[in-house]
Amino acid sequence: MVTRQIDSPWEFKRPLSTNAVMLDPIAVRDAASYEQLWQNKPLLEQQLRQQLARELHDGPVQTMSNVTMQLMVLQKQLTADPRAAQQELQNVIGSMQRAVKEMRCMMSELRPLTLERDGLIPALREFVSHLRERHEIDIQFDAAVLDLDLPPVVQTNLYYIIQEAAQNTLKHARANHLRIALNTLGDELQVFISDDGQGFDLTQVQSNYSDRQSLGLLNLSERAQLIHGQLTLYSNVGQGTIVHLSVPLH
Repeated sequence: MVTRQIDSPWEFKRPLSTNAVMLDPIAVRDAASYEQLWQNKPLLEQQLRQQLARELHDGPVQTMSNVTMQLMVLQKQLTADPRAAQQELQNVIGSMQRAVKEMRCMMSELRPLTLERDGLIPALREFVSHLRERHEIDIQFDAAVLDLDLPPVVQTNLYYIIQEAAQNTLKHARANHLRIALNTLGDELQVFISDDGQGFDLTQVQSNYSDRQSLGLLNLSERAQLIHGQLTLYSNVGQGTIVHLSVPLH
């Protein structure tokens, strides 16, 4: 296993805000409503499909619709105004390039080929690179472990846990900073996903979770259990959120 020195990941035991207070952690797998959430899984999967449909509609489909209108304008300009047609053609090319880029990003999130080919760390670097292209938030990625000798199923679940946690930050946290860090401690891999966003009341979320029908926490806890990991959340209203995952290396 190849490693390099980085800042201590244990700073993730508190949100990025300097006046933040760490709450007692709530272990996701001990949530009383987990069994009920599992029963609702078909509905949650339907929500995921609907979310994907919305992202396709608002992204590549919208872009392609604009391309169609641009081509209609271009068709009229070909003989009437060749110079304007040339400019419109450049606009069409730019729109098509954006659509291809959006589709590649979505495909990478759904089935990251880099993960299969090169492993977890390169795949995470690529994922973070795509996030930076699509979001203005400051995103840091620190991996003290450069080569993880883990079974493919473990690396795959680690990737999707980190992906889900990061996307939750981007969708809900209203954060300015997001940081992802991986390090080893003894015979365990430690993963931290930290943001300085609005945070939330862990006790309230736990008590009301069965009514929220949210796919995020269910996916995180389910995947963590599949790889014998311990997933813990730290958060407080106005003080950011930390997702901490500990996974055995052997």
